[in-house]
Amino acid sequence: PVRATARRMLERGGFDVLEAHHGAYALERWARRRDEIVAVVTDLRMPGMGGVEFVRRLRADAPDLPVVFASGYADAPPVADPHRERVVAKPFRADTLLHALHAVLAPR
Repeated sequence: PVRATARRMLERGGFDVLEAHHGAYALERWARRRDEIVAVVTDLRMPGMGGVEFVRRLRADAPDLPVVFASGYADAPPVADPHRERVVAKPFRADTLLHALHAVLAPR
């Protein structure tokens, strides 16, 4: 439900969204469509592969890829680079998610 809600928020904000239900599937989608992807919104905790590991693998191909991490946990890691990463706390509102995404996209 959180993924579907985030997708709707992003689409209403003008973004085209590729949705993935876990990290391995997201990596497959990345491999096929990486030229279309300008940023990633991911949960810190996902089945099979956490968000940090997922982003580490993506950044092996695209080091400057903008990322927004979503977390429902107080122990979310601090962002390594505030120009290309943000963390939003769940539950989040559409304006919070969109602001974070625009913030990481701005330097591009």
